Amino acid sequence: MGKYKPFVLLGPGDAIKEELEFYGWRQEDLAEIMGMSAKHVNQLVKNRAPVTFDTARLLSRVFKQSVQFWINLDTNYRLQLEENALNEETAAKALIFRYMPVLEMHKKGWLNKNDNLIAQVKEFWNIRNLQFDFMKENVPAYFRKSQTKKGFNPYYALTWIQKARIEATKQAEINHYNEEGLYQLADEIPAFTRKGKGITEFIDALNRNGVVFLHLPHLSQTYTDGAVLWLDENPVIVYTARFDRNDNFWFTITHEIAHILLHDDLEHNEFIDSFDLMDVSEKSENEADKFARKHLKSDDIVRFFADSITCSKKKVMKCAEIFGIHPAVVVGCLQHEGKISFRSCNEFKESVRIHLPDPPGSNA
Repeated sequence: MGKYKPFVLLGPGDAIKEELEFYGWRQEDLAEIMGMSAKHVNQLVKNRAPVTFDTARLLSRVFKQSVQFWINLDTNYRLQLEENALNEETAAKALIFRYMPVLEMHKKGWLNKNDNLIAQVKEFWNIRNLQFDFMKENVPAYFRKSQTKKGFNPYYALTWIQKARIEATKQAEINHYNEEGLYQLADEIPAFTRKGKGITEFIDALNRNGVVFLHLPHLSQTYTDGAVLWLDENPVIVYTARFDRNDNFWFTITHEIAHILLHDDLEHNEFIDSFDLMDVSEKSENEADKFARKHLKSDDIVRFFADSITCSKKKVMKCAEIFGIHPAVVVGCLQHEGKISFRSCNEFKESVRIHLPDPPGSNA
């Protein structure tokens, strides 16, 4: 994708142009001499029409070179064009692979490996020129120092959020965003956690209040759990199900709801959250974390187990009953606070993917 070409590629048209200048002829003069249309001669001069044997024979008679001279000039020009195109395509693909996980996107069905990659990437980003400077510019806006974990790829994370934007625009019949309704819904989260179809019902309630919900699996090297973006006036919550557990679902969703309700006035109000890398020292993340802890009764749960040396399943169930929340949320809170091992009481946790909308991509 270099800016400078190593040499200028000359074709038979350039040689014809020189001969015309030497003789002081116009293209119309050559057309009359050769018995061709002026349009066809113009195509020859522009290297758009190939030099056939008959054309080479006529050119050799007019300009005194051999037939083979014109055939070789055209052949070499066409071969060099193909080689240059191949080199440019290879360089373009190398650039794309540097910024996007192409093979993984093929596997997820986000890109079609049988179609032109360059054209697909331009459409994906809505760009005319294959340049990725815009990604470099967006990295500081989205990612904090905590997200410099070895192996974390911010360009892949930006690719993921772009896919979320694309899928969000495909949503039909979106309700008007109801901020008051979302506040009320957040207060009801503990009750939803205990319902057998609570996740499905909660997603439906989000949609009724004008909040678009997307299930979009994360990309490798991103550690992404969820995100918030805006589709005109409607907020969009994106969930990856990276950890296929109901405690993770409820914390992630509550955290993203906090961003919608508390941070919609920020200059940069799109958030990509990777909780492995979350920096709660940042104001917006600290506020969202406190919001989630409040609505998921985290402080109440920690106080309930403050005097406990061990954590029995019976006590987990009692705590869940008292605070009206699912036992998996209790366990997840205790594990996060270091009160119990991440291996303890996991039988309370349940898979969530079966309750989520199908992700985009036929092979996802």
